[in-house]
Amino acid sequence: MRQHCNKEVEMLGYNRAMSKSLLVAIAVIGLGLAACGTIRETPAIETVPTAIEPGDSRSLVLVELFTSEGCSSCPPADRLLSLIAATDDRAVALAFHVDYWDSPAWRDRFSSHLFSQRQEFYGGRFKLDSIYTPQIVVDGSTQFVGNDSARAGNEITEAAKVTKGALELRFDAGRLAIKADGFPSSETATLYLAVAENSLMTNVTGGENGGTSLRHSAVVRSLTTVRAVEKGTRSLDLSTDIPSDPSWNVQNLNYVIFVQENGSRRIIAVAQIAGKH
Repeated sequence: MRQHCNKEVEMLGYNRAMSKSLLVAIAVIGLGLAACGTIRETPAIETVPTAIEPGDSRSLVLVELFTSEGCSSCPPADRLLSLIAATDDRAVALAFHVDYWDSPAWRDRFSSHLFSQRQEFYGGRFKLDSIYTPQIVVDGSTQFVGNDSARAGNEITEAAKVTKGALELRFDAGRLAIKADGFPSSETATLYLAVAENSLMTNVTGGENGGTSLRHSAVVRSLTTVRAVEKGTRSLDLSTDIPSDPSWNVQNLNYVIFVQENGSRRIIAVAQIAGKH
């Protein structure tokens, strides 16, 4: 199902879960109100989250957006995710561009069938009749239309109250070193590495968004499985190769590690580290 919404996107609804200092950030960013399906070019949000310091990861929240450049309802959701990534230090943002919107008129250069499959898993988890865009999933535990800023703020606030495992990330001789402790898992889980890129722009020439310039943050460029985490595992100490591609701007990359239960899809640990290694 290709879902479009016909109500106004109340970006300022997200403020209900934000501090006064973040209200100033919104004013500076100047996102304003955007109707679903109405495309407006928005200035790029250049803020890149900094590396997560050891011990700070237990209340971080994974916010996944399933989106597409071929969907006219998605640009407001893309802007909302950029706002969250730039102003909410509780959130680790990932934008998965699905491929089922791709057509001869326009193919999203960031799309992947792997990301569509990931969304299908969530469709089963939430017992949805069909998958749709834009969709936000918070901590693998709740889902809603990706343009709903008030809901996003509320769900992030609630998810941040749930204590997760601690993750410490650092670069070590060209690899990513990972230390983890305190997994609250009751089932087998999987440890993933996502590489996400900020400050991206596409001039769309066809499809529903033809003639517009779309700016993106936290675009997932690579998603890999690092290892299984068996039931009862409390801690890990390992390192993994770091995916790379000459088309990626290393200065704009975030490396996101998250641990997800295989059955419930619940996120039990998440952290990110940014910048050149």
